[in-house]
Amino acid sequence: MKIHSILLMFAIITIAFFSGCSDDKENKKITPPSNNNDTPTMRVDTSAISLIGAPETVRFLIRKEGFEQLDWNITSKPDWVSLSKTNGSVEFWPDTVFISAIYEGLGYGTYNGNIVITSNGGTANIRVSLTNYPPQLLLAKTLLLFNRDFYEESFPIQNNGGNLLYWQIVNHPSWISVSDSSGKSSNARPGEVTIRVKLREIPYGDYEDTMYITSNAGNSEVVISLSYYRVVEIYPGIGGAKIELEECYDNIKKLYGTYESSSYVELNDGRLKHTIYYNSRGFEFDFVTNNVVLFGTGDNVYMRFSWPYDGLTEKNIGLDSPWNDVQTAYGEPDSIDTAKRLWIYNEGIGFEYNTAKTQIKKIHIFPPIEN
Repeated sequence: MKIHSILLMFAIITIAFFSGCSDDKENKKITPPSNNNDTPTMRVDTSAISLIGAPETVRFLIRKEGFEQLDWNITSKPDWVSLSKTNGSVEFWPDTVFISAIYEGLGYGTYNGNIVITSNGGTANIRVSLTNYPPQLLLAKTLLLFNRDFYEESFPIQNNGGNLLYWQIVNHPSWISVSDSSGKSSNARPGEVTIRVKLREIPYGDYEDTMYITSNAGNSEVVISLSYYRVVEIYPGIGGAKIELEECYDNIKKLYGTYESSSYVELNDGRLKHTIYYNSRGFEFDFVTNNVVLFGTGDNVYMRFSWPYDGLTEKNIGLDSPWNDVQTAYGEPDSIDTAKRLWIYNEGIGFEYNTAKTQIKKIHIFPPIEN
């Protein structure tokens, strides 16, 4: 009897417990936390901006506090500044506004003004000051030296003052080309001109001439000097173009910069042969590594030279040499790769000829071949 009473009581308690849990779930309402700050409040990350020194641009951020969207509008600004935007909305991320000075037609002196921002979350005021002073022409170099290996250089035309510097290259040697003949420079952003010597259009020899630059802040001159001669720098089994076999890519990069293109193939032993190309110079270098990416390691095992490279072998043979001169200088080859039209000499040099067999197409350099 007691056992039955205990079981009955347990059943009643269990039913009541689960009934209570079910009622709680049905009656419970999920409500968002209470917050009295739904209305947005505008926040600007600065109260003053100085354009002294003629910077290119300065930025400021418009943020908000609160849950509702902030809508803002710039209602007033000085005439001598330009803004990247004058209105916007902030829902989650802040708005960025860039400000820059308008120098055209602006007299020299100090200027002060205000940027007024209104919104549904308040008003903000940013004080803006500008000191506008004359530009000053400054050249980082007044002498440029070139040779057959170093035939291109970029140099800045700087504005060491304020406002905008307007410059123009009015005259330069006929044997160079310039990337830009005119431009403008601010204090923060200099103009840049790339000078390139037209090596393939002039005879070998020594050259010197002057490039003239005029500007609204005075004039200047740059002397350009060139020493242009063919040199012996291809050696069988050793290397060429100042690069030796077994040198790593990092050494080549120090001398000639980053390669222009590349490719690779997998060898029978699972290693990879990378080929890097400097097409504008006429260089190809082969490396053997275990990596898909050429990190700078790996030995240079083969090199090829083609037009416009003009280096000479130790027997004064170059890419423009007649085929008969090659035969006279080196004699009959040790082997011939007919598919590539390549005469191979075991000392570590090969000559790839054109279809008519009148001229050299490529010069190959590789380790000596043991007999």
